[in-house]
Amino acid sequence: MRITSLIMLGIGYVLGSRAGRERYDELAEMVQRASQRLEQQRGA
Repeated sequence: MRITSLIMLGIGYVLGSRAGRERYDELAEMVQRASQRLEQQRGA
């Protein structure tokens, strides 16, 4: 994982813990998708 991904996960965790478990799950999924897109773009 890159540093950017770790930072995004950390932000998602903090925001998620404040907003509740459902919101955290949404944020974690968004971060995962964004990370996958970045990896795909690097591969292209």
